[in-house]
Amino acid sequence: MLSSSNIGNVSNFDTKTQKAKKIKSISYRKYGYFFVTPFILFFLMFSLYPTLYTFIISFTDRSGLDPNVFGNFVWFDSYKSVVGDKFFWRSILTTLKIWGVNVTLQFLFAIVLAAIFNDQSLKIKGQGIFKFAYYLPNIVTAATVGYIFRQLLQPSGTINTLLVKYVDGWVRKNFMLEKDIVQLSVSLVLTWIWYGNTMIVLLAGMAGIDPTLYEAARIDGAGSVKQFFYITLPLLKTILLYAFITSLAGGLQMYDVPFFFVPTSHTQTVAIRIYQWGFTGVNHYGKAAAASIIMLIITMLISSVLFWIMSVDVSSTKKYSKAKGV
Repeated sequence: MLSSSNIGNVSNFDTKTQKAKKIKSISYRKYGYFFVTPFILFFLMFSLYPTLYTFIISFTDRSGLDPNVFGNFVWFDSYKSVVGDKFFWRSILTTLKIWGVNVTLQFLFAIVLAAIFNDQSLKIKGQGIFKFAYYLPNIVTAATVGYIFRQLLQPSGTINTLLVKYVDGWVRKNFMLEKDIVQLSVSLVLTWIWYGNTMIVLLAGMAGIDPTLYEAARIDGAGSVKQFFYITLPLLKTILLYAFITSLAGGLQMYDVPFFFVPTSHTQTVAIRIYQWGFTGVNHYGKAAAASIIMLIITMLISSVLFWIMSVDVSSTKKYSKAKGV
């Protein structure tokens, strides 16, 4: 038979068990909602609302800066006007050309530098200083960088001065009038600004790769190049996709560097064309909004193609098993 003391101990144990279950049953989900609330509010105010408002006024003939004048609904007239504008399609080609050269050089430099810093066999000292130096151009405002390089290419600028001094018979030229030189210069400037940022993103992705894969590959005789192509690149697909998508979104919206570099038809990107419609002349907001929605659709289509191209399952990629015998 149980004594009264034993019965008391059992009841105390049951009480503690119930309290422990009650503590375990406490839900902390509400704290998660608390932390994401600021982002949701900012997203609604500064992303979703402007997008929806732009979509609505793209069906109107609104013009001018008066907020009380909404305009009349003309439905797809603004879209027809944008599609029929040859300068709009020329600006798209200019944008894609500048972005294409930029993204190719940007990712080439970023991947090579990230692979070098990630290679444990090299044991590079002072990596932090180098990473900071490569990332530093991204801190400087793009408008400032565009204006500086604009001064370098002027007829009286530094480049012409050096060419006159060291090249016999050189006559000062206005590089701003050379279409290919100007577009290539803008691409190089954008590459210089963004390759450091892309390198940091790729290094973060490489840091998440299991180091035992590299150790096993080294034991089996795979060098740094084989490790990069058969381990690093396949496992970086998700990070590369993220970097490509963000680069695409930013590239199709490029405005400050080409605008402050040289505001001519050679560097008229889509964003500059939309600015001209919306904030110069009669301020045709409806037309500018329609062009913005068209660019949103184009961005989504190109992003979908990138998702499709890079949709290979990481588990089925060429990893260490193939690096072993290559």
